[in-house]
Amino acid sequence: WLRNVGGHFEFEKRPGVKQRFYGVNLCFTGNFMSADEAEELCTRLKRVGYNAIRIHHYERQDSERSCVTNAADGRLVLDVENMDRLDYLCSRLIRKGIYLTTDLYTARRVTWKDIGETGRDGVCPFKTLVHFHSGAYSNWCAFAELFLGHRNPYTGRTYAEEPALL
Repeated sequence: WLRNVGGHFEFEKRPGVKQRFYGVNLCFTGNFMSADEAEELCTRLKRVGYNAIRIHHYERQDSERSCVTNAADGRLVLDVENMDRLDYLCSRLIRKGIYLTTDLYTARRVTWKDIGETGRDGVCPFKTLVHFHSGAYSNWCAFAELFLGHRNPYTGRTYAEEPALL
């Protein structure tokens, strides 16, 4: 596991050895590539010296590719096909020694209704509200629990258990 020691990163089993991370963002459809594309990308990233990837903009329901969708009752659910693509990509990155990071909110379309405000229509300013609105915070926690609790079949670990997820 990674930890902050005196303002720099160290792995718990390598005390005193400073760690640096050099990476790129993968956004939108770049998170949901085919298995062949994932293999090729991971090989190229490793060859040029990257050791970190930010999984970004992976949860916007109205985009072509997203890891979540809305069920008929309004609940967020994981999209099976896209999560499988993301799981495979992440497993291959991990196998190459490339660490992952992500935000638990980037572009998801959260409506006023989703946070319990039934008298308003449209998308709410979620990034602001999550800090002080209990409904927004509950919505954020529900997504975090859904995503981090998902078990990657290629690694056998949930994302919460994944030591390669910084």
